Amino acid sequence: MAKSQYLEASIFMSGYLLSSQGDRMAMGNSVEGRYPFLDYRVIEFCAKLPDNQKLNSLNEKFILKKLSLGKIPPSISTRPKQPYRAPIASILGKENSNTYINEMLSEDTLKSYGIFNPTKVMTLINNTRLQQSVSEIDQMAIAGILSTQLLHKMFIKGSFLGNETELNNYRLIDFTIK
Repeated sequence: MAKSQYLEASIFMSGYLLSSQGDRMAMGNSVEGRYPFLDYRVIEFCAKLPDNQKLNSLNEKFILKKLSLGKIPPSISTRPKQPYRAPIASILGKENSNTYINEMLSEDTLKSYGIFNPTKVMTLINNTRLQQSVSEIDQMAIAGILSTQLLHKMFIKGSFLGNETELNNYRLIDFTIK
């Protein structure tokens, strides 16, 4: 458990959550983030806790939930985690709603890049367009497919999403942690 926590804190938290989704996004918009649980004293205290209090039978945030009893409604403290996920399926919309997304997920592009099975991807996309409610797993699959296709286009094929004028409008951000 300690090794897993160390890896998550040193790689995932600082390199991804705080850098790209937390501090940079918040401070870029003059907002102070929600970092009370990152106070070094809280982290030191939690590091010393026994494993069964950190993760009690896969019951995440076990101690935090116990501390919240009587302070917040049980409907909040006992509900399952609700991670934020961008509504990927909504970008598909109607057939011609977004040209570059439709291009990246078209059967021809899928075949030419050769990474994904075009028949299965097209089935997933068509089912998504027909459904009122799309599962989180399907949304994550579409996001992964689209991201991979875009990365392939940009770095393997060497072509960018727009023309040269559009490319000049992008700003490069240094994401190295100092």
